[in-house]
Amino acid sequence: MENFEPGIQCPWTSYTFSVNDYGRKCLSCGRVITLNAWQEKGCCYCGNTFLIEAVARASTPTRIPRTTTSSSQSTSSTTSLRSSLSSGFSSPSYSSTNNTSSPGWGYLALLVGFILIVFGTCTYQSNKQSRSRTPESRRSVQSQNNPSQNYPSWNFPRSECGDSNPPGLQNFYRVYVNRTDDSTLRYIRSNYCRDAYLMTRTSVNRKAIQVASFRSKEKAFKFSQIMLGDPRINSAEVGSPSQH
Repeated sequence: MENFEPGIQCPWTSYTFSVNDYGRKCLSCGRVITLNAWQEKGCCYCGNTFLIEAVARASTPTRIPRTTTSSSQSTSSTTSLRSSLSSGFSSPSYSSTNNTSSPGWGYLALLVGFILIVFGTCTYQSNKQSRSRTPESRRSVQSQNNPSQNYPSWNFPRSECGDSNPPGLQNFYRVYVNRTDDSTLRYIRSNYCRDAYLMTRTSVNRKAIQVASFRSKEKAFKFSQIMLGDPRINSAEVGSPSQH
């Protein structure tokens, strides 16, 4: 049984899959449709009839191993510091006779020792935190905050995401996001395609955001998967071919 990420939307019913939801996954375009859509349509949105059973599973977060070298070094240095301070306090120079004549030196030594211990502990904690932030963890956090960075080959954001229009009439497959709010449009322009715009789809008589258009149907479907994979967008549809 195949797994897929929760949040994917069925192209037939627009249903958004949650964790442990079952569906049918297309091995041709990678889309997932609901079981009801499979029973009713008998094929994927792209027309493929070979679909396998799949379930929505959340991916397991990567665990970053804890470093122990710095911990043992800091513990050793702190133990040595405390041992030195203890031996210093028990030396003849800090005997009860001398403390009677100059008690201020004993308090000063205690204060200096306390400051050194606190400083060593704080330094160890700071080094531990900085070492735990590996480049992999930083890249993982960046990808979670900005899913467009998961597709380096696209080099998002782009000034134009679709194919160029050569001379003569050509069939183009437009990729739509069926949302009309300004925040989604600004998000797409900032992170994916700066030429995305809000328009009215005359074929269905409703507004949508046109993100890009491609001469290849396969490329249009692959791009729609990028839009569906972003939880802040979670919507995409490939329109019928149109000439322009």
